[in-house]
Amino acid sequence: MRIVLSAVVLVLMSHAAVSACTSMKRLPVFNYKKHASGDADFYGLDPKKGRYIVIQHTGGISKIEISAKRGAKAQYTRAGTGDPLPVTVMVSENLCAQGSTRLFTKKFHARLKEQYSTQFFLPFSASQNKTPAINLAQSVLRATYCPKGEIALNHKFQYVDKSGSNPVVKTAPAARAWGSDPFDEKWIIQLTCSEWRSIQ
Repeated sequence: MRIVLSAVVLVLMSHAAVSACTSMKRLPVFNYKKHASGDADFYGLDPKKGRYIVIQHTGGISKIEISAKRGAKAQYTRAGTGDPLPVTVMVSENLCAQGSTRLFTKKFHARLKEQYSTQFFLPFSASQNKTPAINLAQSVLRATYCPKGEIALNHKFQYVDKSGSNPVVKTAPAARAWGSDPFDEKWIIQLTCSEWRSIQ
């Protein structure tokens, strides 16, 4: 009995610490009609098109950045019959881990009510975190910008690498860690959402 009570107290204390670390409680709960344009152009940096999503999980607080393929509005529609819309989802490490206060502005952020049972290992870039990061990215995308479509990993996402003297088109991994421990590490997940498809 004492063990159970101790566990409950620890959970409540960790939740209190997490809430104190951020301003997430003052954020609006994500509402598709208010926080999205209704088109395939969602992007957190433009409040007319979307929001960054702040969530609470077993390991703390994470910010989820969701962005559709650039120029998607002109290429993808709900009536399209081609390929599903490519979506990039970035999952941040526990933002409370560094002991700093994170202030989230209402203009660019929204939160989800759900608390996810995701647990991450340290360091955040550890390979063991790949599957939890993918599952969390899919769950948040489904709860926000792709509620009616099928979500799948995108193994064909291409980008232009301009690091060399000549730009080169490369295929990105479906899931990869980015950043260096212990600051601002992320998992970048490439997904597709069939709610929008390309115009053929």
